[in-house]
Amino acid sequence: AYLVSGVLGTAMLAPYLNPYNEDGSRALIVPGTGGDMDPYLYAKYNPSVANDARLQGSAYVELTPIKGLTIKSLLGTDLIDSRGTTKILPSIPSATTDTEGYVNESFARSSTWQITNTAEYKWDVTDDHQLIFLLGHEGIVGQSQSFNSRTQGQSDDRFMELGHGTEALLPSLAGHPKYEYL
Repeated sequence: AYLVSGVLGTAMLAPYLNPYNEDGSRALIVPGTGGDMDPYLYAKYNPSVANDARLQGSAYVELTPIKGLTIKSLLGTDLIDSRGTTKILPSIPSATTDTEGYVNESFARSSTWQITNTAEYKWDVTDDHQLIFLLGHEGIVGQSQSFNSRTQGQSDDRFMELGHGTEALLPSLAGHPKYEYL
């Protein structure tokens, strides 16, 4: 099992498992876990940073231009920017991995807009009879873009930028979903 993911690993490891060696130093691999790295050391050798900015909002308008007619409109949005950095430091002890250091940078941006419009007309035919007519429209538009870049081959913890790697892996993913109501 992979319990090396920081807080999750700390929470999931059984309390009787001792993460220390007999000499008092941290055990790289926690005994009794089937080969899982100590969550503290995992966090030390695999620093990650994630920054997310999110904006959600809505606007609502209700109008009654003439008696019996009500027009309503609701506009909502969800905007997200995300940036992440993941690293494996070259100084990671070789018992856990056979790879050199690497750096992975990612960025994603997405937006969703939704609009809902209704027009309702209530017509009192007589005192006890009423006709109600309702028209509505709803639209959703969403798009997302992202990119990811990774280099590996960093040989020193002090040089962990993308440009310091010896091998570049440049996968790319982009998308543009669109929805229309006709």
